Amino acid sequence: MKVSVCMGIYNGEKFIEKQLQTIYKQSRPADEVILCDDCSKDKSVEIVRKFISANKLEETWKLYQNIENKGYPGNFYYAMSLCTGDVVFLADQDDVWVENKISNMMRIMETHPHVELLASRWGIMDAEDNVLKEISRGHMPQKEEHRDITIEGILYCNDWPGMCSCYRKELGHRVIERVGESKIPHDIALGMLAAEKGNFWCVSQINQYHRRHDANVAMEEHRARKLLNKKRKLLEIEIYLKWLEELVTSKLFEKEESRITITNKQQIMKERLNNLQNGYRTRIIKQYLGNRKDIRLSTAVCDFIICCRQDKE
Repeated sequence: MKVSVCMGIYNGEKFIEKQLQTIYKQSRPADEVILCDDCSKDKSVEIVRKFISANKLEETWKLYQNIENKGYPGNFYYAMSLCTGDVVFLADQDDVWVENKISNMMRIMETHPHVELLASRWGIMDAEDNVLKEISRGHMPQKEEHRDITIEGILYCNDWPGMCSCYRKELGHRVIERVGESKIPHDIALGMLAAEKGNFWCVSQINQYHRRHDANVAMEEHRARKLLNKKRKLLEIEIYLKWLEELVTSKLFEKEESRITITNKQQIMKERLNNLQNGYRTRIIKQYLGNRKDIRLSTAVCDFIICCRQDKE
């Protein structure tokens, strides 16, 4: 099976060369690597070009430069459309892959043909390459080698971002045809469509390390000051609600029950937004108690603390 690696690039000069090295040094090399720069304003393009030239990779590694900024989802959808492999690995510009990532995941894709999207657990490192050993994501029940990921699971806690995933080209084609012009993140769309058919797996190995730093593209919650920042939290919820609205109105899903699941999540998020905007601490507790399958305890605790802090200010 032919393997593609797909990476979206934007102002990644600080860490991108280290990530390129980990992709290049895979025990099972990729057959092609597609790199799309989204009008970076730093030296990212120069670094990538030098890396390709220094390692004589011109035949299999291709760098594309967008004429206009497509934005994070648009750049990835475009990069995905250029991939020709049977299986496509998604890569972020600032992470680190373990040496056997491709071989580990391809072993499963080759022996389980029904799996359309495969994710693995991932570790976390800081900007100085220090692995935070106590933290890993994509949680697995003990003694399980893999687990099925559902739409409900993605909505509850999306622990399976694109950087830890690979997908079959047919799934990518369907996603691009149905939502490729939208602002829905590519990994969310891939996950939702694969999960709808029961073809989304997560495996227990840690195959990559996500680097956390101040310039992450995704709005991550890895520091207390960000977790408890009301303005930031409201913005995150509003963006999430826009994604949910696009999912409901898109042509992505094939089953009506999938849209109903998304609609239910919309209502919960709208109520959460209202509670947080108005400082309704009691309602935050009641909402959590009534929707524990849809709201994480940590989420409710953070919302409650934000409201308490607001009262003191």
